[in-house]
Amino acid sequence: MIALHSVAARRTMSNDCTVKIKYGVVRGQKKVSSAFSKKEYYSFLGIPYGKAPLRELRFKDPQPAEPWQGIKDCLEDPPICPQKHVLSGSFVGDEDCLKVNVFTPKLPNESSLLKAVMVFIHGGAFTFGSGNTDFYGPDYLIEHDIVLVNVNYRVGALGFLTFENQDIPGNAGLKDQTLALRWVQENISAFGGDPKKVTLFGESAGGASAHYHMISPLSRGLYQNVILQSGSVLNPWALSTTGKERSFALAELLGYKTDDPLEAAKFLRKVSAEELIKIQNRVLSMKEKATVSFPFVPVVEVPQTGVNFLTKHPKLALEEGDFAHVPVILGLTSREGILVLNDILHTPEYLKVLNKHFDTIISPNMDLPEANYEDIIKTIQDFYLGGKELNWENIVPYLDFVSDVLFSIGIDQSLRYYLEKTNLPVYLYEMTFEGSRSGIKLLLNMKYPGHQIPGASHADDLAYLFKANIPELEQFVKPIPEDEIVTSWFTKMWTEFAKSGNPNMPGLGTKWEPCTKDKICYLEINEKLQMRQNRVFEDRMKFWDSILSFPIKQKL
Repeated sequence: MIALHSVAARRTMSNDCTVKIKYGVVRGQKKVSSAFSKKEYYSFLGIPYGKAPLRELRFKDPQPAEPWQGIKDCLEDPPICPQKHVLSGSFVGDEDCLKVNVFTPKLPNESSLLKAVMVFIHGGAFTFGSGNTDFYGPDYLIEHDIVLVNVNYRVGALGFLTFENQDIPGNAGLKDQTLALRWVQENISAFGGDPKKVTLFGESAGGASAHYHMISPLSRGLYQNVILQSGSVLNPWALSTTGKERSFALAELLGYKTDDPLEAAKFLRKVSAEELIKIQNRVLSMKEKATVSFPFVPVVEVPQTGVNFLTKHPKLALEEGDFAHVPVILGLTSREGILVLNDILHTPEYLKVLNKHFDTIISPNMDLPEANYEDIIKTIQDFYLGGKELNWENIVPYLDFVSDVLFSIGIDQSLRYYLEKTNLPVYLYEMTFEGSRSGIKLLLNMKYPGHQIPGASHADDLAYLFKANIPELEQFVKPIPEDEIVTSWFTKMWTEFAKSGNPNMPGLGTKWEPCTKDKICYLEINEKLQMRQNRVFEDRMKFWDSILSFPIKQKL
């Protein structure tokens, strides 16, 4: 497709450059990738896509950015949305945070061919994170001639508070993402991107978000392909059924008890963002915290309460085939559950507690049968631990249990719903590579000296798609040659999928076969790529098929 923006971009004498978009002119910078080829690219950091959600706009659906006069500098990472910092735990952020970071290998002219666009939604349990370059530098992906857009959106109470009414229907953070996708449609051609060739991808809560966009009518037509990494709407942490109750509880924790949603909202709009963020986790019970729940996450909205993002339960939408039928990549890492060792200190005393209460991590969202519940839990515990006591000697099968409860089951079920309802290609993968860039394992080495946990952890895949810029961790990284090989696999397949809807290309050494209704297969991503002709964690998934009531009975 040919760029329609005549002389939309202008280069200056220095490394600075300017681009005219719908809302005004933005100034970016020419930079050089620190990856393999030292490719030049253009960076625009912190472009507003939404009006600052301050005062009366707090908790509300986002509004488009307002036009500006003059040139807006987009040279530094923008402030992230208010949250506790993922490493330090201190409060950080600014409510004026509805910004995108745009990276392009070439600014367009009148004869330019527009490039495929990849829009990334960061993870962070709907509670923290950003799309900024400290964790998500563009260096690896930009080498493959695509335009990259990283989205910052509201998280925690500021993004997911709900009173189930016209004032605050809920899911503001997801609506932020939809507004960013609309911004891409209106403006990305000015950066050389093709608005008709957009791939939406995300990891963890970002993967679940991308899955929600497949379900939401608000987002239909704003993308052509989707990649779901370690996240699904069916993961138990991705949906709350008590959002309204938690919102009232938040007001009460801050000193204002009422059953009037308008009065509660009026009070909460006067509280500082820092106070909201610091106390929001206390709306969870001890049981909810143990199940790896998060205080404010997506909800099913009450119909006709404004412009709704989601009014149908995600599982029902999938059962009915009420989702965008587009090509999909989805998958996970080989041991996602390693994540919990960082979130909760697993002392010998805590492991003894888990022995007696093995269902601690099981959320009500999993819908385990109520009849014979204790017998079912005993069956699950015996399946994973083989009748042995849980201790550090057999922590690995317990982490597989955690992996399945938090991630694998939901992703497996999502795949099967998709295969039942569409004939479009869906590509399944498992990352088994254990390289040097695992941020979680670096932290675990400090928390549990002497204990080496095998497997690829939750979020390990991100380090092979994005260049992290975290000096606190970089000093502990000891690169190995295989890191670059796996980075090449991930970035080539992901960008080829963005360009064509098919991740296959010359040089992979194998063909990534899509799944079908009658045959599930997946690509194992390691230093060598290999096709596996079965489900990911097949024995474990068959076990859960026998436990859970799943409506689709495919020949697997």
